[in-house]
Amino acid sequence: MPSNVEIKARVRNLSALREAAAAISDDKDVIEQRDVFFNVNCGRLKLRRILSPVDGHIPPAQLIFYQRSDVEGPKLSEFGFYETSQPDMLEETLTAALGKKGEVRDANTISKKFITASTMQPSTTA
Repeated sequence: MPSNVEIKARVRNLSALREAAAAISDDKDVIEQRDVFFNVNCGRLKLRRILSPVDGHIPPAQLIFYQRSDVEGPKLSEFGFYETSQPDMLEETLTAALGKKGEVRDANTISKKFITASTMQPSTTA
């Protein structure tokens, strides 16, 4: 499986971070996404939909399975993904088979210098 290292941090002053990012890169995009998490016995399984256009089009949804430890600091994440053009049908099928664990809506500001500021909005499912 492919892998990456995840590093997440809390930001005390998001405005200052955005100003610093803007100072080194005028070229940035805001990417809105919705992740639906499903109940699984190991790892995490989510269906990711990009809600805002990227380079003029909406990319296909992705079913993403990943495993990582629940510790603070940098952590190795191993993952696999599958792209789908039928996310509604896939979400309905996975919900029936596994049940939904939760949902997160996220807006990421990504600069061409690879600085990302994220505003996560978790929500619960019924």
